[in-house]
Amino acid sequence: GSFTLEAAQHVVQDAQIDPWAALDHLGALFDKSLVLAEGDPVPRYRLLETARAYALERLAEAGETQAMMRRHAEALRQLLTAFEREDQEKGVTRAGMGVAAAELDNLRAALAWVATAPGCEELAIALAGNSLRVWNATFQLSEGMNRCLALRQHLRDDMPLSVVARFWLTIARLGIYSTRRESFDAAGTAAQLYRQIGDASRLFDALLAGAVQGVRFGTAEDMQRAVAEAARLERPDWPPRQRAFLEFARGRVF
Repeated sequence: GSFTLEAAQHVVQDAQIDPWAALDHLGALFDKSLVLAEGDPVPRYRLLETARAYALERLAEAGETQAMMRRHAEALRQLLTAFEREDQEKGVTRAGMGVAAAELDNLRAALAWVATAPGCEELAIALAGNSLRVWNATFQLSEGMNRCLALRQHLRDDMPLSVVARFWLTIARLGIYSTRRESFDAAGTAAQLYRQIGDASRLFDALLAGAVQGVRFGTAEDMQRAVAEAARLERPDWPPRQRAFLEFARGRVF
């Protein structure tokens, strides 16, 4: 897929190549038409497929494939975490959805790599947990659900509760319109963890994700209790889209 200038700098820089040298190298490739720039006003870059195949071959010959894939996944984790923070503080915007949609190929590549890479358990769970905006922006909720559920085996008891809770909340949100029990159960797990953490905003989201899916898997009483608890948590300064989720859940209860 395509990438931003900042992403390229993040992945390429090391002890020998600083961010400005990475910029010079990218510029040289662009001048030779080995890298294309697309979009306006902020361009994204992409390699020609022949150049990409050749570069991957040379990377493997140098024995640096795994290290570079890790840096790619870590750079993406940083970007996705920023997406989630922005969504929680300001709400989702059309522009933000467009930026996220452009990262779909990067997300697929990173998740495929961390699924089998040794020592990347927390990175795998964090990537999946912060991937919601990308799946929403590209209308790939089912794919997102399958990819996230496939990473459950990477969960470990010593992982930060916030990382684990976010992982389960993302699965719960991805399954809002599905008929999969795993999503309903994920909402309950996320709610339990966010109570421990004391994160009222995310507990609100988890409770309502469970309440909405209670139509299929719970009882009216369970749904009413979840909605009532969420209503007590609601704050007027939260993003309108987040607060509207409460009315959506109330509609399901009715």
